[in-house]
Amino acid sequence: MSPAGADAAAARRTRTGRRSLLAASVLVALCVIGSSLLFLSHGNATAAAGTNCTVRDDLTEATTDYHYVGGADGIPVHGVGSSLTYYDNIYDAHGAVVGHTVGFVSAIYKRPSDGHLMTQYYESVELGDGTFSASGIVDRYAMFGGAQVNLSIIGTSGSYIGQTGTRQWWFPQPIQNPPPQETRLKLRLTLCR
Repeated sequence: MSPAGADAAAARRTRTGRRSLLAASVLVALCVIGSSLLFLSHGNATAAAGTNCTVRDDLTEATTDYHYVGGADGIPVHGVGSSLTYYDNIYDAHGAVVGHTVGFVSAIYKRPSDGHLMTQYYESVELGDGTFSASGIVDRYAMFGGAQVNLSIIGTSGSYIGQTGTRQWWFPQPIQNPPPQETRLKLRLTLCR
């Protein structure tokens, strides 16, 4: 192949690669927007426990594996643009595994008022009697300072289908930053019809 032909082929590959990257970026953006609209359409899902609500506050959760992207200096999701995919086990009060979480968190911006790192969470959670999706924006610095994380949830299968509520978790005291992987978060689920 002549040098001009090789250059033309390389240019076609670059354009094709850019189109593929653009298409993938658009798909991810549409998924994020669609998921956000789904959660927003269900309103604020923080209903207090009542006769049509189920509360589980006897659970803990620990990360079993994770993979991250971005500069982290040993602490995953430490700067804007860094992301983490995590895999967790959920335990009952006796320490038995009763569920699993697959999640994605991405640092999306630093809040101008105080410089805190804001992160977007998306999760799929499976328990023995069904599944639900969770989503929300979390102040990462406040979280490591002991603040409770509140994510909106929507039931997607089993006994949770059609239910909405809140998935709350927080670090046990004393908090280590970064926390050891075996740290078990305290977990509370509220699902309402």
